[in-house]
Amino acid sequence: MKIFIVFILLIFTTALSAQTKLKGEYCRSSGFEGECFTFKNNNKFDYSFWSCTGGKRGEGDFSLVRDTLVLNFKKSKTEFRGSKFTVKESAKSQNDSIVIEVTLYDELTGELIPFAVLALDNKQFSDSLSFIKGVSTDIDGKAFFKIKKNDNNIWLKCIYIGVSQFSIQLNGHLNYNIVGNVSFFNIKTIENETYFYNIDKVDKKKLTYKIKDEEGKDYFINLYKKSRF
Repeated sequence: MKIFIVFILLIFTTALSAQTKLKGEYCRSSGFEGECFTFKNNNKFDYSFWSCTGGKRGEGDFSLVRDTLVLNFKKSKTEFRGSKFTVKESAKSQNDSIVIEVTLYDELTGELIPFAVLALDNKQFSDSLSFIKGVSTDIDGKAFFKIKKNDNNIWLKCIYIGVSQFSIQLNGHLNYNIVGNVSFFNIKTIENETYFYNIDKVDKKKLTYKIKDEEGKDYFINLYKKSRF
């Protein structure tokens, strides 16, 4: 009887200690697709997956027992609002050039969006002669423009696979700090479903789960913890 009780306690302790390791945001991104698990207090989670054709999002309760991560998706409480740029700060440039800093977020999950194309243009509906400059956001979702002052208004545009293009009109004599919130079309909200993941390893820096490839062999997927947690 004592051995049985000790055995049960060991199982419970193992499950509990494993679960306490899961806290914070673990993400992966290849440029063409990405995935994020955000583990919160009280065993709550947010999940998102995106690719060039769309994506899916959800939230709910999670558990981790031994090597199985279980995500129980509940009805979503988050409202979908649409893509837009918002001017955070602006100031008149004191020299012959202007600086525009942009940070892109997923408007639903708050995740930073890397490798999105941003363009400056003299027209809202561009042609080959109106284009000024294009850059991509870095791994932290940030982009930076430095161009000569423009006597006319200019347009900042976001061009990203799976997103309807959106823009904002800017004064060609001002420096800007701008936030872009990106809404993906063809997004599925996951509700009243349960996902299971075979966890290979989890620690303070990385979460690794494994799936089977087409030949039935184990294939490992790594997600890295973001430093803000």
